[in-house]
Amino acid sequence: MPTSKFRISLFYAYSHKDQRYRERIETQLALLQEADGVLDGWSDNCILPGQDIPTEIPKRIDASSSFVFLLSPDFLASPECRAEWKIALKRAETNPGIFLIPIIVRPCAWHDHDEIRLY
Repeated sequence: MPTSKFRISLFYAYSHKDQRYRERIETQLALLQEADGVLDGWSDNCILPGQDIPTEIPKRIDASSSFVFLLSPDFLASPECRAEWKIALKRAETNPGIFLIPIIVRPCAWHDHDEIRLY
């Protein structure tokens, strides 16, 4: 089966306490990633031993065209998660080809955070 010329580079941003939600989404999207090659999903779970985490995450954020943010109290409490949101939001504001996909996986006060907007 030929692979698609259309590709989506997807970055998952989540608290590790919400890992099960990322895994469920990856399962649902597995056909797009495996069969057609349309989706290239990435999370920090893909970082290999010996790779530099502070280098790998920004590199993948820069290479991604779409972002899934799994919002929860733990996401909002994480400075790293909020920083990933801010970087992706800045990219989306200057590039209409960047998509932010916030998903509320557990009830949280996302609306109390000025920088987090749901579209």
